[in-house]
Amino acid sequence: MKLKIVIADDEAVILRGLRSCVKSLGDDVEIVGEAKNGSELLHKIEETKPHIVISDIAMPEMTGLDVLQKLADQPMCPYFILISGYQEFEYARQAVALNAAEYLLKPINEETLLQSILKIKKQIFGQENRDNDFGMESDEQKSFCVCALKSDISRQRDILRFLSYENYQAIRYREYVCIIFDAADFNFDLKVIHQKAREILKQMEQELQIEVWGGLGSICTGTQNIAASFKEAEKALQYNYFSDEDKIFCIKDRAVFPRPEGEGFSAEMEKLLHALRVSDQEAAQKAFALLCGYIRCDSMGVKEIAVMKLYALLEQIKRTLHHSEFEEMYDENVIMQELKNAERYLEATDYIWDMLHQFLSDPKEEKKKRDMFEIETIKEYIENHLSENIKLETIAKMIYMNSYYFSVFFKKHTGTNFKDYVAKVKMEKAYDLVQNTGMKMYEIAEQIGVCDQKHFSNMFKKYFGITPTELRRKAEKE
Repeated sequence: MKLKIVIADDEAVILRGLRSCVKSLGDDVEIVGEAKNGSELLHKIEETKPHIVISDIAMPEMTGLDVLQKLADQPMCPYFILISGYQEFEYARQAVALNAAEYLLKPINEETLLQSILKIKKQIFGQENRDNDFGMESDEQKSFCVCALKSDISRQRDILRFLSYENYQAIRYREYVCIIFDAADFNFDLKVIHQKAREILKQMEQELQIEVWGGLGSICTGTQNIAASFKEAEKALQYNYFSDEDKIFCIKDRAVFPRPEGEGFSAEMEKLLHALRVSDQEAAQKAFALLCGYIRCDSMGVKEIAVMKLYALLEQIKRTLHHSEFEEMYDENVIMQELKNAERYLEATDYIWDMLHQFLSDPKEEKKKRDMFEIETIKEYIENHLSENIKLETIAKMIYMNSYYFSVFFKKHTGTNFKDYVAKVKMEKAYDLVQNTGMKMYEIAEQIGVCDQKHFSNMFKKYFGITPTELRRKAEKE
């Protein structure tokens, strides 16, 4: 039995792409109808009785959601894969409410669409044993829980693809990827959902090699309350900012941190300033840790409050010490941006401590010697890892600096920025291998961490004004 599919989009180029994608599945799948507006789509569905409908949401006459709504109560309603060019939470909410099988964003990833079709095919033809009860209850009876995930925004599609493979219902909304759990699958137990979210996050980080943080909202009843669960998940993410361990915080937990056993903020501030003046690193670190503890307790679980308090702490240090080297690197805009961009409170406090430690704790001659040793260590590391993707952040962590200061530090001591220096070393190595060895070009490219030989050739020519092949011919003639 063939899988019957109807496709719909008011843009001819998208329709053509959908047609090509579906046909790539072979003879087991048949496109039984195409439509360019909602009314035409409804007619095609009633005429052909497809198993699956792949439709854009925003179409003339009737939207894809309107068509689904008209058919939702019918016993033979096809599975809908809805497509949208907008990251609208309301669209996603309605799609969930109407039991859409999938909700995908343009530009459409062909692999994701094919996985969605195959997943539905298994459900239709009984190849999947999992009992799919989603859509059996009324919207008012269903219970949901939203988990908001935050990571590098450029990796959102990877996260969505991962969740799709694992059969989790997920959407992209603003800077988040949201998993919408059906609470019935977890016996309506938020702790069980929390544990499952932890497992998903851990697996995702391992497979995708990225850092992900999560916030979990409470269980809500009815699709009309999904947005409320999302808002709680977003708030829980803020609590998560202050945690040193758990990467996924639940709204039902409380961001309560014990107050440090110090002498109070003012007294510890005086101790820190004195320790910085006399270059007492141990005393400075102890006082700074206590101050950071006070700020965390007084921030009421709100990241913005913590950021402002940390910035005020740094301002007070600057005003009091009048240290020329400290003031030289003090850029208010950069500092505030770094504090805002920190994903964790610990990351923000480490950033400030790096500034204090680097500029105020070492005598100048000792600092100069240490700086040169670190520069040589970095250069040696680069020489020994040319086949890898050498990142500024990785090197910065190696020598316990934040990325911003390391960038300034490296340029100050080498006269060039880090990225240009790495490119220079790689290109010089490639030049030597082309000129003095018989290695093949793709092997040389791999030696300097470039997988594509054509890209390597273009890079080489841009850098030296000659292609590697031309250089080798020239060397062989000489």
